[in-house]
Amino acid sequence: MPDPSGLAGSLPTFPVWGTIIWLTPEQGGRRSGPPPTPWDTYYFATAYVPPHRREDTLASVVIDVSVRNAWQSHAKLRWLADSHPAVGRGSCIFITEGPDAVAIFTVEHVEDSGAHRHPPLSAQHVAEIVNRHRAATPGPWRSVIEGRDHPAGERFIMTGPDEDRGPDLYVTWDPPPAEDDRGADLDFIAHARHDIPAMADEIGRLRDLLDLLPSSPEVGGGETADTPASRGKAPAVAYVVQADRAAGVVQFGAFTTMREAVKAIDLIQAEDPTVDWVVNLIPVYAHARDFVKDR
Repeated sequence: MPDPSGLAGSLPTFPVWGTIIWLTPEQGGRRSGPPPTPWDTYYFATAYVPPHRREDTLASVVIDVSVRNAWQSHAKLRWLADSHPAVGRGSCIFITEGPDAVAIFTVEHVEDSGAHRHPPLSAQHVAEIVNRHRAATPGPWRSVIEGRDHPAGERFIMTGPDEDRGPDLYVTWDPPPAEDDRGADLDFIAHARHDIPAMADEIGRLRDLLDLLPSSPEVGGGETADTPASRGKAPAVAYVVQADRAAGVVQFGAFTTMREAVKAIDLIQAEDPTVDWVVNLIPVYAHARDFVKDR
């Protein structure tokens, strides 16, 4: 509900950022649509985070909605008590009024004070993770669940390809969890055999992209501050993303900053990972002068 006390000024920080979508009346949401929260107040409500249920983990929240009358809007959220559900990027927070869920808040970013922030993975740490993966029983690993993958029998993890089966891996629990959790645990263990090397490769790819970024501020059309001392000291350049596809150079595009060019490489490598893309610098002013002189 809207804040009836006008305490907006006393709640200056909102550590959870994301998108809020209000449910329609047909979906069980508010009959009158998005709440008409005044611009000098915030929206107060209760919320829970699945897989927990409303009956178990209902917590109070206050939300700063960017577009108050829109069915979908960027928004910021903060919990009103120190004891609240943990959320991260991708979490869904169900906003409730009384017994009904009226909106879904999808988390895109969480501000962190640094107290619980994990240090970056060093190259040595990544290498140790990869070595542990290589030393494990060869894959593929597949979880075999009774009732899902075979009609009757035990739950286990099958290792090796069908034509060269490895040992079966059995997992025991003490005390045993719920049946659904046991299957989820086996799925997690089996998929880790394939997910870990995939994530290690992705870390390496992203670090290679970071290496392309300049260590000093860019000059001329960049995203960093343009100071009087830097103006005019270097010609403007275009950062051109190109690939040598079988000796025929393919150009993806030209960008005003190295950062934008690297972001473009990241995007196109996801669609065409077999091609090695590079960034070439073209001094725009020099080419323009040559063009004018030739005319």
